[in-house]
Amino acid sequence: MPIIHFINNKTQTAGGMRNVLNYVSRKEKTVSEDKRFVTGVNCLPETALDEMN
Repeated sequence: MPIIHFINNKTQTAGGMRNVLNYVSRKEKTVSEDKRFVTGVNCLPETALDEMN
């Protein structure tokens, strides 16, 4: 299971988080035999960025 570790830094942006989420949920890396291996705890992967912001 991946772990997300947040570091408070004034240079971090919402765009940077969007890029990270896009990278870790790429279809070529997270889909196998019609199953998608992207989930969330108490949120949906599709709305994770909005909920984190």
